[in-house]
Amino acid sequence: MAGGPVPEGMVKASEPKYSVGSDVMLTVSHMHGMKGAKATIASFADETVYVSMTPLTA
Repeated sequence: MAGGPVPEGMVKASEPKYSVGSDVMLTVSHMHGMKGAKATIASFADETVYVSMTPLTA
């Protein structure tokens, strides 16, 4: 799987909304600079995940 194997305890999504390699725009704003950020889907799983992000501009 692109992005590496599904981490232990996570299950590969049976019907993912996006496919690996899809370009997306984040629509949440719980962290400064996150809303509107562009991302590429590397893998998917049926699980709640937390994202670590490094802004391109500081």
